[in-house]
Amino acid sequence: MADVCDNEKSPAKRKIQMYSEQRDEWRLVEALFDTGSQDSWISEDFAAELEYSIETVKLSKYYTFTGETLESSKIIRNVRWCIDRGNVPDARGRYADFRIAPPGAPFVVLFGRDRIFSEDIFRFTEANLILTKAPDTAGW
Repeated sequence: MADVCDNEKSPAKRKIQMYSEQRDEWRLVEALFDTGSQDSWISEDFAAELEYSIETVKLSKYYTFTGETLESSKIIRNVRWCIDRGNVPDARGRYADFRIAPPGAPFVVLFGRDRIFSEDIFRFTEANLILTKAPDTAGW
């Protein structure tokens, strides 16, 4: 069954752990869940801490709920993560690709709708929108 978290007054969020292969350690972080974004995102600083290889892809543009623009042409692939269970990593870790957000992004980790619904990792009590993709921009 999916993990359930009801948070009606703020964006949907949940503590997760992300694994750094280079450091051989799990890092605790709070992730936002956003049905308005197709892609999953990670802050540039946190991606650097995890030390995954960065890949350049086609530029994609998104808008925040306050109208600011986020553009990214970098991703990290196959990042191991899991729902936090009291600082004990879940043995059945999952893997995801993350688009790297520019400095100043309003999150550290953000899961987009493709990841949310493909893995049934979160249920919403109301709509949540943090990012929305700009028209005519590329996917990965």
